[in-house]
Amino acid sequence: MARTDPQVNIRLPAKLKEILEAEALQAGRSFKAEIVARLEESITLGEVGRDVTAIVGKLSEANKMLETEVEALRLALNMAYDERRKLDADLAQIDELRAIQRSIAESEQAALSHLVEKFGDGFEFMARFYAASVSDRKGRDQLGDLLRATGKHPRSDQ
Repeated sequence: MARTDPQVNIRLPAKLKEILEAEALQAGRSFKAEIVARLEESITLGEVGRDVTAIVGKLSEANKMLETEVEALRLALNMAYDERRKLDADLAQIDELRAIQRSIAESEQAALSHLVEKFGDGFEFMARFYAASVSDRKGRDQLGDLLRATGKHPRSDQ
């Protein structure tokens, strides 16, 4: 402290004065230097306290935002799981339909093989034609016409 610093006279309770004198002795300072050091420290700590309070407030806001984001992600994840379950169910249905389709194709092939055996090798081209057009009514009608024309239709007498 310089002699030009302002001088302040204050009254202190006796017990507080005794504590400050003991602390000054322990710190190796004068009584007045101890008071100045403690006042400067309290001002610095007050500023730090305000800074800490502001930081805690910002952290609290950030935490709330993160909690909101986490909840949104949880909802999105649950929706994705639901969609995955639906897709899995759809894929299972597709697999079932493919199995049915294979079974139908095998049955058609067996029927065509039987027709080839019954009507001979000349019928094979018609069987292939039928296999290509089985889902088309017009194709089936054309096959019937072809079979009738060659005399190989089972009901060729019609």
